Amino acid sequence: MQSYLDTDDPKAPFAERATALVRSYRHDLDRNLAALRAVQRELVGRGHSPLTEVRILDILVWSALAPVEQRQQQQEDVQHIQEDRGG
Repeated sequence: MQSYLDTDDPKAPFAERATALVRSYRHDLDRNLAALRAVQRELVGRGHSPLTEVRILDILVWSALAPVEQRQQQQEDVQHIQEDRGG
């Protein structure tokens, strides 16, 4: 998701920004369709309810972003602790 937002122009009208986001997401979906379908088949083969390719991509994007956000939060927490200690 961060890569989508990094290319975003906050000065552009909302409709243009939304359209660019959807196009970028669609491009990633199309580019990775074979891999997403393989994951989809594997999940069904393991007894899970079927997920759409879009849902699988959502999960992958968010799971890739989670460690980055977690590290950022930890760094902010350490910084606050150091500031509280006068460091």
